[in-house]
Amino acid sequence: MEIEFKNVSYIYNLNTPLRKLALEEINLKFKEGKINVIMGKSGSGKTTLAQLINALLKPTRGKIEIDDFVIERNLKMKNINDLRVNVGFVFQFPEEQIFNKTVKKEIVFGMKYLNYKRGSEDERAAMALKMVGLDESYLKRDPFTLSGGEMRRVAIASILAFNPKVIIFDEPTVGLDSLAKKNLIRLIK
Repeated sequence: MEIEFKNVSYIYNLNTPLRKLALEEINLKFKEGKINVIMGKSGSGKTTLAQLINALLKPTRGKIEIDDFVIERNLKMKNINDLRVNVGFVFQFPEEQIFNKTVKKEIVFGMKYLNYKRGSEDERAAMALKMVGLDESYLKRDPFTLSGGEMRRVAIASILAFNPKVIIFDEPTVGLDSLAKKNLIRLIK
């Protein structure tokens, strides 16, 4: 999936005294099959840019094209769930968003919510866990008894279960020790 930003700007709190320009006139193209890294200091707009790709935010100006999907401010997306199945988003601290009682329920939650029906839930959950280096025994475990690194892997598995064409990681190595960082980077590659 190619992703193209065309003159994209984003302003937080538009039409309020707290208005803040986060991105201005961004023209950017991500090619299919490549790993892209966006680096910058805190507050430079990296997370805003990432959230725009998944339509968690809509541009104040300009548009984003992702294959047949178009994200614009005043354009209502009828197929937003299809976009989010194809463009997975792993938040900065994904383990903080876990809320289900078992690892399996956590992994399949998004599939149920987005009505994703490609293969059985059990098979997809087991496959996703295997991809992040965890075995099927984790499916029945309480995610809140796992280590921080294991919780992060479960959160990533919940995105991998969709087999998305694109995965966006928002600062995936933040808070990890050097070994965990190396392992996560190896997993991403």
